[in-house]
Amino acid sequence: MQALVGRYPTDGVDFLRTGPMAERLKGLLGPVNYPILLQNMGTSGPLRKEGNLLYITGNRPHQGGSESAAVVLDPTRDAMHVWLQTGDEEWDVQDYGRGMGLPAEVRTMMENARR
Repeated sequence: MQALVGRYPTDGVDFLRTGPMAERLKGLLGPVNYPILLQNMGTSGPLRKEGNLLYITGNRPHQGGSESAAVVLDPTRDAMHVWLQTGDEEWDVQDYGRGMGLPAEVRTMMENARR
């Protein structure tokens, strides 16, 4: 994943739809929420790095503010955290261990969604 930092999911390798990251997302979110995540990543930034965390944020096209998502990876702990906003609901899940810190951009996105 480190090699994909700075790249968008549409830059050749769609890491949200294929490969190990996609498989983990499918397992964590299930058959209902995984497609919602993909829709909410329709307009996304590139994969970014803050400290040792990798993350990507996005919004459903033309519905930012009510349909958003963030995926955070901690490669040192082999942990994944997903935040999904759809309508008035939020899903905030992590696959392994205790809660991980979140990048500032992700925290701000979550706080803004709750206003």
